[in-house]
Amino acid sequence: MSTVMVRVHLVNGDLQEFREGGDFLRRLARLEREGLQGRALIHELITDDWGAPPVRVVLSGTDLAGAAFTRSIPYT
Repeated sequence: MSTVMVRVHLVNGDLQEFREGGDFLRRLARLEREGLQGRALIHELITDDWGAPPVRVVLSGTDLAGAAFTRSIPYT
């Protein structure tokens, strides 16, 4: 079973953290296949309603195949 720790690094220095499961990774893969990246990807995957906007979103955990991973998505 996959587990994803999502860390949202905000422009004001704050950090938001939460956990997601396999559905999150499947949705991420689908959105990337559709061509989304950066800001557009983060808006569709998480939200577009930020007080202070993100600088980047860092994903880490276990993927759908059971392998460990870490990935950074810049908010550009």
